[in-house]
Amino acid sequence: MRLTTEPLRIAPRCDVPGPSWLGMTGFLPTERYPDASSHLPLAASIVGSARDKGSKETRFRLTAGEPFRYRIALRNVSKRPFHFRSCPVYLEGLASLSRYERHVLNCRPVGTLAAGGQVLFEMVFHVPTDAPAGNNGLGWELGPKTAQPTPFADAPVRVTR
Repeated sequence: MRLTTEPLRIAPRCDVPGPSWLGMTGFLPTERYPDASSHLPLAASIVGSARDKGSKETRFRLTAGEPFRYRIALRNVSKRPFHFRSCPVYLEGLASLSRYERHVLNCRPVGTLAAGGQVLFEMVFHVPTDAPAGNNGLGWELGPKTAQPTPFADAPVRVTR
């Protein structure tokens, strides 16, 4: 078999005009996957904004350039008590912007969470000034570098200016 860097004329790509190319690179390291022991046995949900104090509102209103205060409920879904080894990173952001803020969860005061137990965390999301007005989604993920599935929550939001 002979490898060449000349254009391959018998099988053009279907997604771009012109000839196809075949190339090779050196071996690349594989991505390291988190250990199974890093799995967080928690389920997350957005339960309301700090302003609502438990409102069942289905769509939250956010204002571009303003902080939005809301609460996250974390529930232990395992049959054993859970204790954070260290406080994990969480991500939050708007779906339309495809960029997320990274923060460290303030989990030290929690201590041990009983099997089936739940704890609430107050969150503050700084709505970007370039957030598009209209319907959107707020996403929240805990421990993105832990074993899958990671605790994730989302809520429909409406951004205003």
